[in-house]
Amino acid sequence: SGWADTRRIIKQEKPDEDCIEAFCASAEGREHCAAGRVSILRLTEADSFGPFFTRFLGSHLWRGETLFMQIDAHSDFRKGWDTTVFQMMRATPSYPKTVISNYPPGGTPASTEDW
Repeated sequence: SGWADTRRIIKQEKPDEDCIEAFCASAEGREHCAAGRVSILRLTEADSFGPFFTRFLGSHLWRGETLFMQIDAHSDFRKGWDTTVFQMMRATPSYPKTVISNYPPGGTPASTEDW
């Protein structure tokens, strides 16, 4: 499906934890899930047709919220990231109709770099 030689089968010992279930059960997530602020679109790899189409489908989860954000599953966040994004948004000439787009550098949870 377009990924050439980079694709290979990886043996999975057990299914991944359901991240939405875990988040909604957590003290941090319970309030947001109960208020209906968490949405998910579940697709199999075969149904996703790659990142562009999947992001298009994800955009259809928007229900008129003030903010809409899509991130990669491998994203790391630094402390205060949300404050930084709001400052960036307010500084744009098109605010409040701001679009911020970025292709962030790779990182790992153990990374100490300031992104």
